Amino acid sequence: MPSNNSLVDLNEFSKKENCRFSLIAENAFFHSVFIDSRIVEKNSLFVALKGEKADGHDFILSALEKGASAVFVQDSFAQENLSLCKEWLKKFNASFLSFEQPLLALQRLAATYVKKFPNLKKIAVTGSSGKTTTKEMIGSILSQKYPVVMNEGNFNSETGLPLSVFKIREEHQVGIFEMGMNRRDEIAELADVLFPQIGVVVNVGTAHIGLLGSEKNIATEKRQIFKNFSAQDVAIIEEDSQWKDFLCEGLSQVHFFGEKALKITDFSNLGVKGCEFNVGGKITLPLPGYHNFKNALAAITAARLFDKITFDDIKKGLEDLKPIFGRSQIFVKEGISVINDAYNANPSSMDAALDFTRDCPVSGRKFFVLGDMLELGEKSRDFHRQIAEKLHEGTDNDCFILVGEEFNCAAKSIAEKDNRFLLVKTGEEAEKIVKDKVSAGDLVIFKGSNGIGLWKTAQNIFGDGN
Repeated sequence: MPSNNSLVDLNEFSKKENCRFSLIAENAFFHSVFIDSRIVEKNSLFVALKGEKADGHDFILSALEKGASAVFVQDSFAQENLSLCKEWLKKFNASFLSFEQPLLALQRLAATYVKKFPNLKKIAVTGSSGKTTTKEMIGSILSQKYPVVMNEGNFNSETGLPLSVFKIREEHQVGIFEMGMNRRDEIAELADVLFPQIGVVVNVGTAHIGLLGSEKNIATEKRQIFKNFSAQDVAIIEEDSQWKDFLCEGLSQVHFFGEKALKITDFSNLGVKGCEFNVGGKITLPLPGYHNFKNALAAITAARLFDKITFDDIKKGLEDLKPIFGRSQIFVKEGISVINDAYNANPSSMDAALDFTRDCPVSGRKFFVLGDMLELGEKSRDFHRQIAEKLHEGTDNDCFILVGEEFNCAAKSIAEKDNRFLLVKTGEEAEKIVKDKVSAGDLVIFKGSNGIGLWKTAQNIFGDGN
């Protein structure tokens, strides 16, 4: 990219978005955008955001020293530090723009950038679980015929998605972006950044129910992915969802995904090796579990909207998939089968993981290392108790290592009468138990919310599977 070819014209943007205070350098430009000063690159825009643990304004000088050519700041900072901003403008030739809400300014900047690519076909994916895997599946299929851009991993938040869209370039024909949610109205804000033409709701479950109060409220938030839809835009929704009719309200074009809609035949569960099914031809999906099979059906439904995509493209795209670290990641280490699915968890995904593990044949024992499911609110203890009761119904050859306060409290009475239950407070304690008890022929599954850190416990014991 030419040195003076900015992703967005800062002069125009400052006028359009009613920037309250601006010091714009001569020939102002930026080629990338960051909110973390530690990874700022030369000729980048640094957006200073106030967080719970840190204030980005404290790291502006560090960002400038690394080569930032522009900075978004909060109005109060600009008012209190006008002379300092002028000094930095002169010293670093860096532009300063202030806004009442720098986060909103970042989102509006991203939306402005997206509009520079009117021919880009934009797909948004959301859901209580499985959205990252579904996004990767769609990308793997469509990349067989189209230049594709996607957000990395689960970079799907109020900051993650806006930062991701700056990866779009002229050569891209399809953009696939995941939309996550940690509060009310977040999906709506992300929809205003991307304006997707295809929206995929993988499922509506209980993730974040503690923040939103009910599944109905979660469904209401997920439906915001269709906020800016026109008559030409397409929604993709699970055929068996209890929220199907609610999600469809007001939409012109809806495609359902599921075994009936896609006329699936000859489904075969291959355990840790995945599954096989026929959808106009046989496909072997290397990701295990019925939940990943359903994710694949959502991906197939989205891919079929693209004229160039053939069955062979779908087959190759799915069969070439590699699991993402911490998500349905399965490998064998010294004769021990390991399932690292501990990047996230909610009651729906925990149930799916347990159902899958139950069906996996092994010569030894099955160890369930399960961490607390976070953000479940007042219903948290009930959800954890339900999981514990489901575990209690398992075989004599199981061992349950439950990590965290919620599981410890919910399963206490069961553990008193069932010696297969081991209640610990930390991943470090679980690590010691696994190292002591597990041997060749056993299967170990790690599942829990990211904040519990069991993905790290799995990595400490068994590595990353490579």
